[in-house]
Amino acid sequence: MITNLQSESQDITEEKRLRCRSDYKLLVEVPLYECTIVGERIDSILMVAEPGSVFTVINRTADDDLIIRFWEWKENNVLNFRLCFADSLRSMRKYFLVAERDICERAIERYNRNPGFTAGTVLIPIKLRLQKFDFSKDITLGSAAGVRFRLSHYSPNYVSVIAGVGITSVTIDIHSTDGYSEESSEVPALTPSIGFVFELNNVMQAGMFCGWDYISHNDDIHFLYHGKTWLSFGLGYSLISLNEDKPVNSERKKP
Repeated sequence: MITNLQSESQDITEEKRLRCRSDYKLLVEVPLYECTIVGERIDSILMVAEPGSVFTVINRTADDDLIIRFWEWKENNVLNFRLCFADSLRSMRKYFLVAERDICERAIERYNRNPGFTAGTVLIPIKLRLQKFDFSKDITLGSAAGVRFRLSHYSPNYVSVIAGVGITSVTIDIHSTDGYSEESSEVPALTPSIGFVFELNNVMQAGMFCGWDYISHNDDIHFLYHGKTWLSFGLGYSLISLNEDKPVNSERKKP
C-alpha cells in the first residue's frame, strides 16, 4: 500500500533558532530575568525556570534575547505567582528576558494537536478477499481525503482517517468467477475505500484499508467479489509526502 498525501499540518523542519509566537517546553533549568513586554529589565535578580515549564516566545530583542511568557499551571499556585502573574487577581502577566544561547538547546517545540485536512493519491497493490481468504493482485489507484490527527505534542506521530474512490484493474478468470469464465482477462471496477494510516517520526508508515470493487454489468461477468469487502495492509518508509503549515497559537494553560 502506497499513499501520497498532501497535509495541512503543524510540523516544520527543526531549526536552531526559536521562533516568535511558537510554544516550547523546557528540558532543564534556564536562567532568566523579569522584564516588560518590550524587553526592558524590571530588576537585576536572576531567576530560574523549572524543567517542564511551557512557554511562548513573544518577541526577539535587538541583542537576540527572547521575551517569553509562561503558560499557567493548573494546580501550582506557587509557580503561577512566581512565573505567570504579577498580581493576586491574575490580571497582569509576567514576561521574562532570556538569552537565546541559554535556551535554544534546552527546550523542545510544543505543537498543538488540532486535526488537519489531508488529501492525495492511494495505490493499493494487494487485497485480501475475505469470502475465500484469498489474496489478489487487483491494483487500485485513486484519490483520497480525510482528517489527520497528531498523537503527541512533542513527536511527529500521526494517524489519518481517510476515504477515497479509485479505479481497479480486476482479474477475471476461472477462480474469480467460480468457473464461469475459463479465459483470463482484465476489466475495470469502481472502488470506494476507507482506511487508517499511521505515521511514525515522519518516516515509517503503517496502514489498513477496506473497500469494495464494483464491476459494470456484473450479471454478464459473474465476478465473485462484486461489492464484497476486501482488506489491505501496508508498511513502508517515507510513503507520505507532507506539505505543512504551522498555525499561530493562542492563550492556553499548561496541560
